[in-house]
Amino acid sequence: MGLHVPPEPTVAQTVMVAVATLNLVVSDPPTQAEMQQVVNKLDELITAQRR
Repeated sequence: MGLHVPPEPTVAQTVMVAVATLNLVVSDPPTQAEMQQVVNKLDELITAQRR
């Protein structure tokens, strides 16, 4: 029987593992700190996709 080699993970799978969820409850209206958390997470996601 041949050796089974799993396929390489896709970029999307790698990014999903590398970037944690935001876990943020946003108030209405959102505060500057809450919006900054969203911006920071978006930057993290963009950076992870470039790897």
